[in-house]
Amino acid sequence: MDTTAPTPGAEPIVADATEGRILLHETDKGRALLDIIDKLERAEELVRYRNVLKYRKQLHYWNNVQYLVESSTAHDWMTPEDILSKDPQADIDPVMYAKVINVYKAHGEIIIGALTSGTPTVRFFPADADDHEDTTTAKACSKIAELIQRWNKARLLLMKSLFIMYNQAFVACYNEQKQDYRFGSLDVPDYEDVDIFERDHYCPNCGFGFGSEQWEPSGVQPVDGEQQPIGPGDASGDAESQQEDAAEPGEEPPQGIPTAQGPSPMSPLDCPGCQKAVQPVYDDTKGQQTKQVGSSKKPKNRECLEVYGPLNVKIPAWVREQTQTPYLDLETEESVYAMRALYPEIEDLIESAGYPDSLEREVRVPTSYRNDFPKDVCTVQRVWLRPMAYTARRRDDDARIEIEKAHADGVYVVIINKTIIAEIVSDKLDEHWTISTNPLSETLHAEPIGAPMMPIQDITNELANLTLETIEYGLPEIFASTDVLDFDAYQRQEARPGQISPATLRAGQTLSQGFHEIQPATLSREVELFADRMTTTAQFVMGTFPSVFGGSMESRGGSAKEYELSKASALQRISNYWIILQEWWAAVMGKSVRSYMKHMQADEKYVQAKGNQFLNVWIRQADLSGEIGEVEPEVNETFPISWAQKRDVILNLMQMKDPNVTAVIVHPENAGLIAQIIGVPELYIPGDDDRAKQLMEIAEMLLQQPQELPGPMGQPTVQSTVPIDPELDNHAVEAEICKAWLISEVGQDAKKNTPAWYMNVLAHFKEHKQAMMAMMPPPAPGPNDVTGPPGGEAPNGPQ
Repeated sequence: MDTTAPTPGAEPIVADATEGRILLHETDKGRALLDIIDKLERAEELVRYRNVLKYRKQLHYWNNVQYLVESSTAHDWMTPEDILSKDPQADIDPVMYAKVINVYKAHGEIIIGALTSGTPTVRFFPADADDHEDTTTAKACSKIAELIQRWNKARLLLMKSLFIMYNQAFVACYNEQKQDYRFGSLDVPDYEDVDIFERDHYCPNCGFGFGSEQWEPSGVQPVDGEQQPIGPGDASGDAESQQEDAAEPGEEPPQGIPTAQGPSPMSPLDCPGCQKAVQPVYDDTKGQQTKQVGSSKKPKNRECLEVYGPLNVKIPAWVREQTQTPYLDLETEESVYAMRALYPEIEDLIESAGYPDSLEREVRVPTSYRNDFPKDVCTVQRVWLRPMAYTARRRDDDARIEIEKAHADGVYVVIINKTIIAEIVSDKLDEHWTISTNPLSETLHAEPIGAPMMPIQDITNELANLTLETIEYGLPEIFASTDVLDFDAYQRQEARPGQISPATLRAGQTLSQGFHEIQPATLSREVELFADRMTTTAQFVMGTFPSVFGGSMESRGGSAKEYELSKASALQRISNYWIILQEWWAAVMGKSVRSYMKHMQADEKYVQAKGNQFLNVWIRQADLSGEIGEVEPEVNETFPISWAQKRDVILNLMQMKDPNVTAVIVHPENAGLIAQIIGVPELYIPGDDDRAKQLMEIAEMLLQQPQELPGPMGQPTVQSTVPIDPELDNHAVEAEICKAWLISEVGQDAKKNTPAWYMNVLAHFKEHKQAMMAMMPPPAPGPNDVTGPPGGEAPNGPQ
């Protein structure tokens, strides 16, 4: 999503076009805002530099750029290649530092994969549990949260969030309500106020009222459901005088007489009041009425989510919770062409920022650029200020007084290249931003998850290089005396099997004494043991044991119980991050759902899969009249598990052979899930086709009303529009599917909003139940059910 769209209601960029172009940053208010932002950021300049440098290093490690040295002149990390390019005489060989075994990234991907196997479940509570409207609204909010998660591809968003948390201090989510035709469009009726006349008919003698009617100044007026010609008429008087007073062609009508035509006068009739035959007269009262005159297209709205880390989001390093920060500054690099299109009034002022003049600008571009920098980009700051930030100016400062008066709840400012103000609009920081909180840290700037892996990554690289160098230089070097061997003659001859080469011996010496072989270096056994120890240490430090990612576990027995205990221990460590993610995601969903409810334009729906069929899940505006209270993560939710782990759970449940558990597993609603979890979708499961057939029939019945047929005793009976098949239908399975749908949230919504459709499915369910009853054999006669002889006596005579 794009956060650069201009905000509705923002102040115009050109403050006063009548006296020349006076831009926002040239006004006293604009200069004051720039001064406040500059003071707030300068106070954190040094500590932010150290934090940015640390996050930059971890991102380098993630991207296989390691062996880094901090440069005091470049104010950045330098690789051996960078050092050699600046100083060709440097005593350094980049080839020696080219071997990287990236365990830092591997452990990060294990954690990200384990935590994103499922999306955190968010629960909305009603403000009052005894209020039906609040309860209904809380349930509808869960549907809205599901819709927002679908729109924003929640799992990918969570993966990016964990990537940020692994390499940086915190993750911040920005939620914004946007309208765009790419989301679809709505037909919006167009209304306008039209003149309308209210005509009251009454008896000219006694004043008895004959009723009233409305008419518009048009050529045809509907009367009693028919189109009738419209005749002349004025505001009052009998029919004869009205016709006499009617304006002649070419003349102006008399004062008070409508210029438009009205309905024809009523025919003479008997007045019930005075019992006389009269010609009714009338009075016309002019008014206005809102009328639909057509429709137009309007873009749909969506709640859009974006996540950023502290490389883009600036807040003070001392802040312990979000409400304490006086400002939040989101800085990104954007295309100059895109910004010129968004703000055409200052198009000539928006230029490329050129090569970065600060570490912050450089770290916001991909590490693959290295010493280069993308062209045609500019720095865009989007700054939210709380009212407390205004105190950076003096109390009696006129610009501060103006800002406090115009933006009492906070202000949002867009700045391009540090100097050009593109937008100023009132806004609240907390309505759009949600920053993660780590309870194991004293401030919001917590230690990145991957920080403990940095020294282990360095040790791993050094051990790998040491091992490779030992192997490479493992061939011994031999020295020979030139008095013993003629090297020139030896090099000119071709080596052959069994070849004899001449050699000269000194008196009293053997041939071996003319040669010397250097003992080659051998790798100590301690190196391999130390490498294994580092692997175990990394798993302990990060909690990424093999049982988490399905690897083999070195143990005495390697039993299933040991795997289970190891996995539980590992997940317990990683669950700390899962809890942080849950709480943060619940806060994000709470703000997003409230924002969507505030801007909802029409009833919305999304499609839910049911077996091989699909059902519409509706979010209705009528269900959002209540209030919601707390928004919390699902407290009973377990750690997210993968499909392989789900398969193990199902197989273990099957082995229990408990009738109650088996009844749940073999329920028709679970047939498709079982085949999917087992991993053999081709496996035929009895009842699955019956389930798919019934869901298809339900979808068909949701478009029709049930039929009413005459029944016994004059009572009508209801019959579904889809008849059952007594020969082919599996009545037990299909009845269960109908019952599951009727009591589901979708079925209950249909019962409330489309009761005819609900009754259609209910009638179909009853027909299946009746068919099941008809197929049941009659009960066997019991010992007390023996039929007696004629006359009513028992078989053994009277008692």
